[in-house]
Amino acid sequence: MEHINQVEQFIQEIIKSQNLAFLGSVDANGFPAVRAMLRPRKYDDIRDMWFTTHSPSDKVKHFEDNPKACVYFCDPARFHGILLRGEIKVYDAVAAERQLSNIGDALYYPKIEFANGYMALNFMSISGRLYQQHHSEDFFI
Repeated sequence: MEHINQVEQFIQEIIKSQNLAFLGSVDANGFPAVRAMLRPRKYDDIRDMWFTTHSPSDKVKHFEDNPKACVYFCDPARFHGILLRGEIKVYDAVAAERQLSNIGDALYYPKIEFANGYMALNFMSISGRLYQQHHSEDFFI
């Protein structure tokens, strides 16, 4: 159990120190699609993270069709990385506003946009792989 706590602390440090995350989905043809996103808007731990997007984006359709996802965080200066695997649930504007509007999201998306295609993506991780000091390790959450 102590090792998992160390892994979680390592992941939290990377998330807090980076501005970007790389979010992966599966497209309609079964191919991976990866895009850079701002780091999660909200997360309590590595099991539950919230991202934001607009509904016209292709990733919303990908996750509605196939919820399997991955999130990758890296610290290029130290050559450390963490891959989390899990599933994403798509939430509409009402749920997005309820979950995220009180944590400063309005700086990026004014409140008026909540009714205009603003979506929340809730990533729930189940496993991962970390890389640090020339060593890779799989883990389950």
